Amino acid sequence: MVLLFMLVQAGLGSFLIKILLMALVLMGSAYLLSGVVIEDFTRAVIVAFVLAILNATIGQFLNFITTPLRWITLGFFSLIVDAVVLMIAA
Repeated sequence: MVLLFMLVQAGLGSFLIKILLMALVLMGSAYLLSGVVIEDFTRAVIVAFVLAILNATIGQFLNFITTPLRWITLGFFSLIVDAVVLMIAA
């Protein structure tokens, strides 16, 4: 338990834990959705890493550009930005 807490406090450890959790979510999504196919956990980790990089770069840029639209729609336009990032990753 203490080791897990120490990993979460570190920057790189927190990033790796988030990537692994996102990979698990992707595997669960592939199981539940018929159109999504992820063959193994290694590919899920790669996809999670690509999504994390895209969210950190293009996602932040798109959020900055669409700030007025997010204010007008009370944040619902963030879903559109997330969908665009997912479409770029695919």
